[in-house]
Amino acid sequence: MASSKGFMLLVQDRFGNLVSEHSFSAGQVTIGRAKDCDIVLPGENVSRRHATLFVVSGQVFLEDNKSANGTFLNGEPVVQRTVVPEGATIKIGDFTLHFSSMSHPWRDTKTFLRLVGKNLAYKGQAFDLNKQMVLVGRGVDAGFVIVDPSVSRIHARIICRPNSQPLVEDLRSANGTFVNGTRIKVKELQPGDTVRFGNVEFEVELPTATTARGKAVGTKIRWMVHRKWVLLSLLVAVALGVVVVMVAFPGSEPSQQGAPLGFGQPDARVADIATTEPKAEKTVPSRLEEARALLKAGDLAKAEEVLDKAIKEDPLNAEATRLKNLLRKEKEAKAKWDSAAVARDLSEKCGLLLEIPRESYLAGESERLLRELLPEIGKAQAMECRKKSSPECARMKGLVEKVKARVGR
Repeated sequence: MASSKGFMLLVQDRFGNLVSEHSFSAGQVTIGRAKDCDIVLPGENVSRRHATLFVVSGQVFLEDNKSANGTFLNGEPVVQRTVVPEGATIKIGDFTLHFSSMSHPWRDTKTFLRLVGKNLAYKGQAFDLNKQMVLVGRGVDAGFVIVDPSVSRIHARIICRPNSQPLVEDLRSANGTFVNGTRIKVKELQPGDTVRFGNVEFEVELPTATTARGKAVGTKIRWMVHRKWVLLSLLVAVALGVVVVMVAFPGSEPSQQGAPLGFGQPDARVADIATTEPKAEKTVPSRLEEARALLKAGDLAKAEEVLDKAIKEDPLNAEATRLKNLLRKEKEAKAKWDSAAVARDLSEKCGLLLEIPRESYLAGESERLLRELLPEIGKAQAMECRKKSSPECARMKGLVEKVKARVGR
């Protein structure tokens, strides 16, 4: 069935904030910092006419217009006109563009994903996602809003693909996206998977998988009922046989060797089961090892939970106390990172990033961001110092020196 086909681009800035949303279906789409471009990206590392998208016979092609800093498609530089695949990510300067199609047949297939909450305020709640691409986050720009401090404003995106498994992609969130306990960047979702955004967990359900699972469960129940009657019949037959033997030979006793269970000596297996000790709980060292891994992964809430259990079992453990102090510092660093992400003033943003300690797990990310911001800070300093008797000149100079010292320049 022939049908119209459209395409969509979601534009994010370097902090993961959704900047704009664009749809198109034919012709050319120019991207750059010039005001007359179809998609305007106001950044110093974006050329005036940086790249162009072409729609040809229902396919979208991307071409770099000899830009100064290049155009990247799914992490690879674009050197010639290239087909843009479904769910692709286009990187231009500090901006990330997420591409998806909006073809009508896709919507007609009613492909959708269901997420069922497993914990916190969302436990037991079911959410049906029936769009081809849904942004997940706590911000108002998200299509699936999760109100929880551990979830970033734009945290991840879920892509539902026709005739294929859905994908979840982390969008550089602070606390990460996890599938079955493993932190991921991009991952296919299977029925029964547990996907976690920050601290909020959901179970993945697909309608087709649910139906198949229902049939499988029904078959299993029927087999269990059948097996139950078979076992009951066997037990009755054995009991009748024992009664017949006892009536026929009233003076005899069953021999010790080969005696059935319940007669003569007790079965050794029963003794083994009776003396089996319960499975040992996690030891304090294993909990501390788990807490270290969680801290490194940025899962602060889970790390705190594990550490509290370790300290409860061994209140005087020095390593547990050290990790607890480290957790407190990581929380403070995370608060500064979150504040920097929403700060609009450049000097305030840099000041907050500089306050993140070098020993923090966020230090690498903060220094990378400071390195990217350094040209902008230098330009702001130059503008202030051109003014006569500007009180901001000395302050901006000091800020530039601090940033250079932090990033090793």
